[in-house]
Amino acid sequence: MDLLIGLIIITAFIVVPGLLNYFTSRWLVGDNGAPGRWEHVIAGFMLSFVLLTVAAMVTMFVSLGFHGLREQIADFVRLGMRGYGNERPIALSGVLTAVALADMAIMTALGWVGIPGAYLK
Repeated sequence: MDLLIGLIIITAFIVVPGLLNYFTSRWLVGDNGAPGRWEHVIAGFMLSFVLLTVAAMVTMFVSLGFHGLREQIADFVRLGMRGYGNERPIALSGVLTAVALADMAIMTALGWVGIPGAYLK
């Protein structure tokens, strides 16, 4: 079950947003002078991974100032994904869904702008 949860999280936070970025950029740019397919897909995955890493770091830095948030993060680290989710099933799934949708929206918007496709040429 833990493996399935990990695969779902990787798919929701890295793979789907990266592919949305790829298809949006490819639709706008077309095939004329565009970078190769695999370079573009990998760049989209890397961009979504960096975006999530920065979001996690910002959350950690913000939590240093708020005692309640610091306690929630400590509980999450101590209990793990399943243990934390068993105690708070609605809050955790809602937050993960909101973050996944926000990540997909940001990656699609970056695809419309041409990032990272414009820098791969």
